Amino acid sequence: MKVAIVVTAANEAQAESCQKELDGRKDLADFLCLAVADPAGCRIGSGGGTLNALVAAHDAIAGPQSQTCDWLDEHLVCVVHSGGDSQRSPSQSVCGKAWSTLPLFGGRSGGELAAPFDLLVDQLLALCAGCKGGCVVACSDVLLHLPTLRAGALAGGRGVTGLAVNADGARYGPKHGVYVAAGGDAAAVGGAACANFLQKAPIGALEAAGAVDGRGEVALDSGVLYVDAPTSKALLKLCTDDGGALRSATSRGAAGGCARVELYSDVLNAVSGGGYDDFPTYAAMKADEADPAKVRRFREALWAALRPVELRVHRPPGARFAHLGTTAEYMDLLTLPSLFREPFGLRRFARNAAPPGCLVDDGADAWSVALNSVISKPSTLAAKAVVEHSRVDSLDGLGAGSLLSCCRGLPADFALDAKTMLQQVQLLDGSFVALVFGVADDVKAPFEQATFLGRPWADALKRWGLSLIHI
Repeated sequence: MKVAIVVTAANEAQAESCQKELDGRKDLADFLCLAVADPAGCRIGSGGGTLNALVAAHDAIAGPQSQTCDWLDEHLVCVVHSGGDSQRSPSQSVCGKAWSTLPLFGGRSGGELAAPFDLLVDQLLALCAGCKGGCVVACSDVLLHLPTLRAGALAGGRGVTGLAVNADGARYGPKHGVYVAAGGDAAAVGGAACANFLQKAPIGALEAAGAVDGRGEVALDSGVLYVDAPTSKALLKLCTDDGGALRSATSRGAAGGCARVELYSDVLNAVSGGGYDDFPTYAAMKADEADPAKVRRFREALWAALRPVELRVHRPPGARFAHLGTTAEYMDLLTLPSLFREPFGLRRFARNAAPPGCLVDDGADAWSVALNSVISKPSTLAAKAVVEHSRVDSLDGLGAGSLLSCCRGLPADFALDAKTMLQQVQLLDGSFVALVFGVADDVKAPFEQATFLGRPWADALKRWGLSLIHI
């Protein structure tokens, strides 16, 4: 089996940075590695990004003029979504969450500090070992704990097979996709057929659908999907054929106006067992694409192509996940006890240049973490604080639970308040921008609910003598 790895990016500048990350990984030298941006500055959704990645692999392997998709019979295309704008985790927004440096060595990092991408690709290749071509898709804002991982566990699946993890139904079910198996052994290689797939359903609806087991857990969508070669070819043809209904979700049709297609709704819900039994109900489902005519056209094509295809779910025993969608979630992974600490080899102090006597706080369970930084003086980092990719005189001024990222040239007496993040970002013209906010601030929340440094934005504007008209 030949492997192509395609990382999606929000724009061309991010794709260029992602390509440099790929090119620098010697453990990927035997694979075709591409970074592909959403076309023409459009936002094409996770489904469009997946299809655009398939088109990019097709052009690189078979050639842009090729009318056959048979190369997918002997190639596995690994599509990794890099995290887009990372708006809720701004410290990872330059290259996307795929490249968030972690204090560990492993995966496909080639002996360097690993990123979620390195760990994820290693797991995807193991899960699809022995498959007969096709496509596997994953999102890079999760880490997967798969203690019972079986090589080729997804390879035996027909049609579309989702990887599920075990999660508390009440806490996670209403925020994510949930698989409901129709029977059979979902832990077996190839998984079990699905009876239903519910997207962000209330806990009552999950219980009524039989999605919640006796432990109160659900088969939560991990974001990993394996699409077999015949189904991948059918989707690709909808993008490459003249007049194909999904061309507008890829670089092939961007000039005529992009369409936004979502993988876990528009695509997955069209598959048999994906939650809809008839086309009118599926077609009426809420869409992220604003143009109803575009939605109707691509949903008609997806329904026709995918309705004969079976949705399956593989749910390995003990499988769990950690979501890295926000700054707080990223810091919790680094500093709090979890299933990931020992198996992944997370460290407190990794790849730093520091004199003897530099310490991270030695709390009972919660860690502080210093990562890839230069520290001039013997000093101690407060509990649950993180310093990464920075040059500092001392760690003593960093408050508990704070995050210092990519900062250089700070004064010797610099101090950062507890639970505050400061990041320095270099712009293309060589100038710098400093980002400061509270670690728990939700930067995507509406103004009325949003906070700055943990306090309502209205308070901050009043303190500065400003109003909304100044923003």
